[in-house]
Amino acid sequence: MPATIEERMDDDLRNRIRRVESDTTDPADQFIQTFKLTRHIYDYDPADPYADKEEYDPHPGKMIRDSLLAYLPQLEHHEFERCGHSPWIEKSAREVFFSTLCAWVQRKST
Repeated sequence: MPATIEERMDDDLRNRIRRVESDTTDPADQFIQTFKLTRHIYDYDPADPYADKEEYDPHPGKMIRDSLLAYLPQLEHHEFERCGHSPWIEKSAREVFFSTLCAWVQRKST
């Protein structure tokens, strides 16, 4: 994944990130501004020549869920295809993420 991200960045983006780091002292503001600058490079697009690198994301989600269930029995885990750490912004997962979230909120609020 780091190689894919590096390939999707250009000098202008790198310079803008450096400016955020040097001009912003608050870590939360740095995070937010950097996220806004870089979130597009995490999108999955089937027409993207790098898409084949993101079809399988080897995150150990189920293993982590299983190890936490003893401490958090109410924990629920959902995996979304072609999705990394931010399903609410990734093209391939955005709609199903919000559908799943809304259904969960409705289920828990009744």
